[in-house]
Amino acid sequence: MRDSLSADDSLSFMSEFGNDVDEDAVIEIGRASQYQPRSDFEDSDKKYRCLCNIVHSETGVKIIAGMLCLTALVELWAFSLNLLAWSDGKTDTHVQSSFIQFLFGCFVAGSVILALIKKRSGYLVPYMAMQIVGLACACIFFVAFIYIALFEFEPETASVFFPKQQWNPTAITKPNYANYASFVMLFITGALIAIQIWLIDIVFTCWRYFRDKRTSVLREQRQNYLNCKQLPPVRGTTQPYPLRVCISVDAIPTPRAHAARLTSNSADRIDKGEPPRSRLETVASKYSKRFVLLDLPPLHHSQSTYTLPISRVQPSRVYSTSLGALNLRTTA
Repeated sequence: MRDSLSADDSLSFMSEFGNDVDEDAVIEIGRASQYQPRSDFEDSDKKYRCLCNIVHSETGVKIIAGMLCLTALVELWAFSLNLLAWSDGKTDTHVQSSFIQFLFGCFVAGSVILALIKKRSGYLVPYMAMQIVGLACACIFFVAFIYIALFEFEPETASVFFPKQQWNPTAITKPNYANYASFVMLFITGALIAIQIWLIDIVFTCWRYFRDKRTSVLREQRQNYLNCKQLPPVRGTTQPYPLRVCISVDAIPTPRAHAARLTSNSADRIDKGEPPRSRLETVASKYSKRFVLLDLPPLHHSQSTYTLPISRVQPSRVYSTSLGALNLRTTA
């Protein structure tokens, strides 16, 4: 597929509309993709995968979202049991704490589910914040268990972390029991820290995936424009004349693209003492059958670039193409 029109194509294009236009009046524009920077975002990139590159990070977050939903159901069940116990007259039921815990679980699970639905990285921040706080607390306990296991034994310190045995209340005061229990808790806490770091890594990878994907789309929308390559203006022309434009839909990769930029040489003509072009309008050519028809306002004396809003594109006026090119043609 050609990137721009050749000289023969330009002559054929002019002959389609008649021979009243000089060859130098044709302004050649390359393919839109020639000027649009390609995005380096790849959905299947290894940096967006987890579980030893087995699954995508988005799939991993879906699994985490399922686990959060199950946790919320368990918290709801615990709240229901505490509420029933409170209705029976018991006072140590912790109804308020279980209800707050249930609401917080629903909030975190809902934010993760919303992130998966909307593909927005910001909704993953509450879960990562919760895991980071939990990781900090686990590290504090990990250091405390190391101190109990390796350094001087104190029954008062051990009683804070280890419960008393119902059948032997004095067992906690024995160094062997405290050392054994501290090593067990040290292993459990270390495993929890490793799992938390792993979960944070999965969610952070998905957060980066959503961020890069959205940034790539926004970059394509902001940079959706054409840089026009212009041939010399018509020789011996001092009267203003209109331009006919055919803009390829290749310049509009997404319906949400912001603008396609059309560049005019009006400033050059003003510097040469020639009047600027009076108006721009769109027409079709056989070299670009996929086109849009747009009414463009005239360029002012101070304008050398005109930004064309893509929101004015009429979908009913878009057709298929085999060659994407933007052709500017002057008429007498």
